[in-house]
Amino acid sequence: MRKYLSLAAVVVVLLSGGCSSLFVKEQPNFIKVNGTQFELAGHPYYFVGTNLWYGCYLGSSGSTGDRKRLIRELDKLKSLGITNLRVCAASEESAIERSVKPAIQKSPGVYDGDLLEGLDFLLDEMNKREMHAVLFLNNYW
Repeated sequence: MRKYLSLAAVVVVLLSGGCSSLFVKEQPNFIKVNGTQFELAGHPYYFVGTNLWYGCYLGSSGSTGDRKRLIRELDKLKSLGITNLRVCAASEESAIERSVKPAIQKSPGVYDGDLLEGLDFLLDEMNKREMHAVLFLNNYW
């Protein structure tokens, strides 16, 4: 009985994230919060940001894609001192008139590979410019 209680305690700790540092390598280029301060690599982090929700659409090699435009826009944003972008990383098909179309997820488990490739292209281009992303994961404000 005692053996099962010990095993249960380990499972609870693992599921609660208490040992997450054992499994997740520290990422120095991730922005963190320390009290009321953003930090990057242990130093205070201040930023100027904007919304570029359609970045994965421009980065796509599909019908919505325009990589030259995306690169121009990223270069312009960087030249203006913008280092953070809010970008769409997931959207679901919806009958709502003003939802994002085409959707990244067409139906449960069915994804638009071109848009996911576009997201990857966008994030890679942002990384080249030392920009950071806030990813939103739904189709609504």
